[in-house]
Amino acid sequence: MPCAPVRSTLIFELIGHPASLIEETQAQCAIRLIGIESKAVDALLREAPYYVNAAIPAELYGFRDPVASFGVVATIVTSANMPETIAYTLVEAVVEHFESFKRLDPALNRLTLDGIVSDRMPAPLHPGALKFFSRNRAFYLLTVRPNNREASDRSPKGERQLFFCEGS
Repeated sequence: MPCAPVRSTLIFELIGHPASLIEETQAQCAIRLIGIESKAVDALLREAPYYVNAAIPAELYGFRDPVASFGVVATIVTSANMPETIAYTLVEAVVEHFESFKRLDPALNRLTLDGIVSDRMPAPLHPGALKFFSRNRAFYLLTVRPNNREASDRSPKGERQLFFCEGS
């Protein structure tokens, strides 16, 4: 993307970092990332728990300061039609080879094992994933009520079952 002949151009992107788009543009033009913080972002984070506050590290693109932003929770999505055994095996492989999994994409490098399941997930866990986490002693079950997000040990209709790594 060549630099525009005008003094400023604005590009808005929802993108994972590090991003080749930013690196390629930066190689051709002097750029500045503008942080996003506002009451509207705060409201978005309250309404859609799968969005989280985030900061783009300054060293990622050679800037002086981190850039305030927001992002989405990293999520593996599958069809509900996927056989339980395959979903179980997929989750098992990710957990057992977690450090290798994180190296698949630079955007995953800050992911932690204790953060792979949380109340911020945009979709319920697949039954195969539930089975893996229920059998794995490093994780424990919580049920989150949609209205007040209080944890309980029951799962009445309308609540989500979540697993957290011990120590999180």
